[in-house]
Amino acid sequence: MTTLYWYPPKNIHSSFTIPDSVKKIEMNAFLNAERLRNLDLTSNIENISYNFEGCNLTSINNITTREEYINWDPSVKSVFQKYLHYFEDQPISISLVEQEVQYAVDNYIEEGMNDYEKIYALYNYVAKKVFYTNGDTWDPQYHCLSSVFLGDETVCEGYALAMSLLLDKVGITNCCVSGSSPEFSQHAWNLVKISGVWLQIDANWDDKGDYAGQKYFLKSKSEYEKIHAPYIRNINQKFTKYSFGVDKSIYNNNLPDCNISIGDINKDGIIDGADKDLIRNEIQAYARYSYLGYYNVLADVKLDGKIDMDDYNWLCDKLVLGNKDILIGDLNQNGVYDEEDLALLEIEIGKFNTQPGYYNILADVYYDRVLDIYDYLLLWDFIYLPNNR
Repeated sequence: MTTLYWYPPKNIHSSFTIPDSVKKIEMNAFLNAERLRNLDLTSNIENISYNFEGCNLTSINNITTREEYINWDPSVKSVFQKYLHYFEDQPISISLVEQEVQYAVDNYIEEGMNDYEKIYALYNYVAKKVFYTNGDTWDPQYHCLSSVFLGDETVCEGYALAMSLLLDKVGITNCCVSGSSPEFSQHAWNLVKISGVWLQIDANWDDKGDYAGQKYFLKSKSEYEKIHAPYIRNINQKFTKYSFGVDKSIYNNNLPDCNISIGDINKDGIIDGADKDLIRNEIQAYARYSYLGYYNVLADVKLDGKIDMDDYNWLCDKLVLGNKDILIGDLNQNGVYDEEDLALLEIEIGKFNTQPGYYNILADVYYDRVLDIYDYLLLWDFIYLPNNR
């Protein structure tokens, strides 16, 4: 194996092509090669050690634009991607990341979007851009921010760092966090500030392949309690090297609290009848002033970026579902499931099918906001096969 051990740091030439015979670049071979501006890689390179400190690379294989990068010979590009973490602080990587972020904003963010819509649009961009690696999850190439923007696969830290930079670009306050628990291994995700409250998002766990889910989207600490690790520390990874990146060191010793859940409009820590009253005001305010940008995420119970009667109905659902004294399916409200409930459910299904907009959460045994045969079959099981409940 031919190894490149040293490149003269005072070499006057601004470009250098790695010889085809070289398969390994030794650690610090290019240390302080401050005049070097372009480095031509080859597909023959099998190993690159820590390098490029003191360098100022403005191109790789004379590539400087996103279009050129996308169309780069995959056999050489894969070498660069394998060692992204060594190039990440170089001007060329910074420039290509900024160009990809701009592409994401230009193609996913529309004029007039509220903060919810912006966050979810970028959430979808990340889900479509990369996938969670099937390789060695400890490999540093997957733990850098550019693994998302310049690569095809990443790990949780890459998802979180990329989301943070994207949110910086559109002006949404955020930070990256990590944590673990006995039930959940070490993990990374984001906190975002929207409508004046902090909530959690996890682009990794919500990645459904070609779109982003919402199971872990805009959730409070209590909502994550049983399904997710708690956040413990801030991750601040030199975001300011990007022209629009925000320094997040402020959160190193002062992590935000995510104590308010969507639906808790008065922010008193519980979702109750008072919030049910307030959501009517929010629906009116959104109808009148949304064109001016008005939006309160705490009233967007349905999580669709709008505030309307659907949110009122979903809030009512939350109140019912949170009441331990109420049994969904107990339509005669006698405290048990019985044959009378089955008869009443048939009537409710009929109303749902014949009366536009009709819905009764007590009849939605399957809880999919549709009243149909699945609710009937599940209630039948509850009555006649109670051990399956």
